[in-house]
Amino acid sequence: LKAAGGTVLRAATVGVVGLTSAIVGLVSQASKIENAVASFTPLLGGADKAREAVDKLNATAASTPFQFEQLSASANTLLGFGVATLDDLVPTLRMLGDTAGGSAERLNGITLAFSQIKAGGKANMQDVNQLINNGIPILGELAAMWGVNVGQAREMVSAGRATGVEIDKAFKKMTSAGGKFFKGMELASATQSGMMSTLKDNIS
Repeated sequence: LKAAGGTVLRAATVGVVGLTSAIVGLVSQASKIENAVASFTPLLGGADKAREAVDKLNATAASTPFQFEQLSASANTLLGFGVATLDDLVPTLRMLGDTAGGSAERLNGITLAFSQIKAGGKANMQDVNQLINNGIPILGELAAMWGVNVGQAREMVSAGRATGVEIDKAFKKMTSAGGKFFKGMELASATQSGMMSTLKDNIS
């Protein structure tokens, strides 16, 4: 009887600990969502649009290797630079996410460089090097688009040839069928870490 009582007590303790952990997780997730809504509200011009953006990001996080807070941070960058709207926010994030290979750190770096280029109207070599350092062979892609070699492409970038439109075109080409990063997030989602991230977002 004493042993049975001990087993019941241990089971109850485990249940309480599990419930407490679940409540803490829910509160944490709710806090992240509230912070995102507050952050997006001035950028999108209203709380309703901010909540719509959060809903879209939540759905995207649940089907990609990136977690909500990672996508939210990149969304803030795009919106802060004024290079994305509510309508094209998720498509742009998916395009950039495909090139990041499931790495949140790379997604942040790529998003920042992409936003700087789009906001400035053209890429300079610092922007291009930032993309290259994050695993994007942008010079090779531009060279192929322009029909020149990589050295010539570098000179053309330095001369201001790589406009924001050209960079956007290069990213779309790299992430479309036949491109280097086609279905990049889908492939990253199949890895163990990607599956765990997707599972966590679905539970959240």
